[in-house]
Formats: sequence, structure tokens, C-alpha cells
Amino acid sequence: MGYDLCCDLYNLKITHSRVADIKTLFNSQEDPNLSLPNLSKYVLKRRITKAEHYPRASMELFQLYHAHGGLRKQKLQRSFGSKQDLITRVHTKIVAKYQERLVVPVTTCLRGKDTIRIHCKKWDQLNQIESVLEKIDAIQRFYQICLPISMKTKSQKKGFFVYLKFFNVAEVGDVLTYVINTGIFKAEIADRPTKITQTTQTAI
Repeated sequence: MGYDLCCDLYNLKITHSRVADIKTLFNSQEDPNLSLPNLSKYVLKRRITKAEHYPRASMELFQLYHAHGGLRKQKLQRSFGSKQDLITRVHTKIVAKYQERLVVPVTTCLRGKDTIRIHCKKWDQLNQIESVLEKIDAIQRFYQICLPISMKTKSQKKGFFVYLKFFNVAEVGDVLTYVINTGIFKAEIADRPTKITQTTQTAI
């Protein structure tokens, strides 16, 4: 039992039928920031400061995983950090990925019958918006995107909106249907204003 055991097993030249790999159990390969020290910090609420802390953290994480019957993914993700961290992380990744099509400043709100607006504020929405945008781009490539952040207070983010502008109105229908049929996202044609508490804060 340990963290990222593939290297250990390979170098030891052994195989084992009963391996508990913390990296695999906690799906941390999906997020490089979720190293063993970070898992210990966020889940166990204890920092790793010495070499001997690593095996203890691995054992306690496994015991926690086992005690909670596998820790449902959604609950696990919420334990890693605050919603504010998740909003910042997802927003930053999308900004970087679509930089060539990004409308700046990020507080911009695109408008028109050739534009859809997707609300991204809930945990499930934040966790799935990246894959949904990839699917949309495969269905019908959008040529502009903007990502204004919605603020709950001056210092607390509520989430963000995703505005996607297409080359013509005829391209919008299939995309809007797909987004709505996910059953997760609220989306509409962005030909009418939506109240957005804007901020000058940009992705880090």
C-alpha cells in the first residue's frame, strides 16, 4: 500500500495481486496538484513535514477510503478545498485552453441570437464544464468565448458564465439542445442581458 506504486513495483521487479495505490483510489492522476502532501493537507488536515510521515499518511488515507466505502467522488472532491479554489482552478484552465478565441477583458458578455450562455456555478457544473466545452467544440466549433465571473460578495465568487458565439444562428440549436440535455447545466440564447456582478479579478 502506498502512493503511485507503479514505479516501486517496477523497480522491485515484482507484481502483487493486492495493491492499494492511493493515487489511483483518490483519482489524483486527474489533478496533478493532488499529490500525497496535498491529499494529507486537504483530507487528513495534517501537513507532511518529514519522510516518515509519507507512509503514515498513505495508511490513514487508505483507512479513510475503506471506512467510507470508497468515498464517492463528489464528496471527495469537495473535501479537497473550497468552492472558491475550484472556481479559480477551472476558470484558469479554460482561459488558458481557449486563449486564442477568448474575448477580453474577461468581464465581457457576448450577445446575440448566435450566442449561448451557460451557467457554471454548482459543483457538478464546475467539475464537468471542461469536458462539455470539448464536446460542444466537436459538435459545432465556436469562434469566440468569454468567461465573466459572477461574484456573491466583493471577495467571494459565485461561479462564472460561459458565453459562446458561433458563426451563424443556425449553428446554435444543436449545441443548446446538447447542453440542456446533460441535465446539469442551465443554458439559453444570450440575446437578453443577465444580471452579473462583475469583478476586475482575473484568472491567476
